[in-house]
Amino acid sequence: MTRGITTNGFWADGYAIVDDLLTDADIALVAASVDYSANRGSMVERAGGCVESAADEYGPLAGEMLLRRCRPIFEEVLGKSLVETFAYWRLYRSGGVLKKHKDRPACEISATVSIQCLPMDQSWPIEIEDLHGRHRSIELRPGSALLYQGHRVSHWRLPFTSASQVQLLFHYVIRDGDYAEHALDGHGEEPVTRLTLD
Repeated sequence: MTRGITTNGFWADGYAIVDDLLTDADIALVAASVDYSANRGSMVERAGGCVESAADEYGPLAGEMLLRRCRPIFEEVLGKSLVETFAYWRLYRSGGVLKKHKDRPACEISATVSIQCLPMDQSWPIEIEDLHGRHRSIELRPGSALLYQGHRVSHWRLPFTSASQVQLLFHYVIRDGDYAEHALDGHGEEPVTRLTLD
């Protein structure tokens, strides 16, 4: 698969776009897994704070596996060695909001991956303020990612008007960087090995 990468000067501006990060099979797997998690009650409802009208799950198995698989791609983009911290997925519903914020240090290098927006002909841009203070509105097709400096780049979403949107989030730190102590999100184990199945 040919992958399109628009760096926009990641280190200077704070972000890059990685098109076609995930395959159609990956997208279908994540969409089905989120649906399963939602139906079995594994996701946490969000109705205040930074996120509204959404449900999410920390460290889902499929997400953690893709977190590891995608790391070498992001390392190639950045020219830096990374360590995983955690994966996360979120299901937004009509009226959903992501308020303007920056992430915690464990999200030094973050990626938000578009999985599914219903109806299928809709899209929901993510808004960012790059490191020069410029506002950017970025639309991602399913399987493509916005890679950004999560602890430095403000990001948000305007109120969601479609039926549902699924996002997969990956978080890393630079292996020898200022936030290396947040590797594996403080668990001291590889992300997949710390999971238990029931």
